[in-house]
Amino acid sequence: MIPEKEIFEEYARHAVSFLLGLPLRDLLNSDRPDLQSAPCKIGIEVTRAISQEQAIAEKEMVRKQPYGLFRPDILWPEGRGVYVSDPKIHAAPEEYAYLVARIADKSVKFDGYTRFDLNGLYCFVPSEQLEHTANIIERCVASPFDTVLFDCVNSIYVWQRHKTSLTQRLIDVKLRRRWSRRSRRLIRFSQIPLFQKLIRR
Repeated sequence: MIPEKEIFEEYARHAVSFLLGLPLRDLLNSDRPDLQSAPCKIGIEVTRAISQEQAIAEKEMVRKQPYGLFRPDILWPEGRGVYVSDPKIHAAPEEYAYLVARIADKSVKFDGYTRFDLNGLYCFVPSEQLEHTANIIERCVASPFDTVLFDCVNSIYVWQRHKTSLTQRLIDVKLRRRWSRRSRRLIRFSQIPLFQKLIRR
């Protein structure tokens, strides 16, 4: 099975590389922050706007269905988006509260991160549209991050410190194709016994 944390971080790596025009080889998976590019002096932390109860439920679902993550399009994105299988889903108000809370939590933990010229946060949001943006922007402004990216199924909303509003970027078909190829490699690699032993540790 492929741990869901690694799946989301790997997709975020592809998305950030695509959006910023960075060579994928220059953006590596790491820790504190999760994505780091020494040549480009960029660091991006990855998080998700879900409750602790949702996270626990997901772990149980992943245990029962290792390769599906109960969202088949996270691994097979020829459909719509990468986060949910239902493209019409909209986040409930409490889920936006989780999103604001995650930005606040990551802001506090930022003191323990390696610093870069560009420090960012990549948030997966379980919604097709980003709503309640005033509260979200207010929290972004109060954060130490230079940019915050919100992945909303088929779009990525980008907040930048020098701007007062969010910019919407549609998830390009080229990104989907790139991720489709990568996800298939992940599945093949995850079926190797040594890899399975390592990720169970």
